[in-house]
Amino acid sequence: MEQELVSVRLQNEDLKSAALALDFAKSKNFNAVPARVVGRARNAGLSFIIDKGTKSGIAEGQVVIAKEGILAGKIIRAAPEFSVFRFVTDEASRWSATISGNKNAAGA
Repeated sequence: MEQELVSVRLQNEDLKSAALALDFAKSKNFNAVPARVVGRARNAGLSFIIDKGTKSGIAEGQVVIAKEGILAGKIIRAAPEFSVFRFVTDEASRWSATISGNKNAAGA
């Protein structure tokens, strides 16, 4: 009985996380694809495998946003059934950015 309660609580947390992610995506006019991390990629630094791929609309170069709207990483490989993303703090990650409303400010 206690295991069932723990399982229900975990499922509830997953549903809340998915709802947060979808709400964030809708508020920013993104086309979000909810996915789960299912493993860690070998020999690829801080890279993780998610359970969605090109069949779900995932493509290389897309960003990965955590449930709270925080930038988590970028897709570095997309297969039909899964994808690999590199975590934003991985030393191999390269990002460029501009400050909204300021055409002269840019960074990398």
